[in-house]
Amino acid sequence: MRREERRERRERRALGEVLLERRRAERRAERRAERREERRVERRAERRAERREERRAERRADLRLSLIHISEPTRRTP
Repeated sequence: MRREERRERRERRALGEVLLERRRAERRAERRAERREERRVERRAERRAERREERRAERRADLRLSLIHISEPTRRTP
């Protein structure tokens, strides 16, 4: 009876270790997925900021052109 109880305890302990390792692996996988999602969100924000800056630069270039065209006809010629 004693021997059987010890074997059963060892088996339970081994099973507990397997379950703990499985939980640890699941947590690691979850953390990896979270980091991957964070990086994806950061890259998306960076791309949005780049596009926004490109649009601003285009608008500024358009403004410079329009000011030149507006001032051109009013320039006096000697």
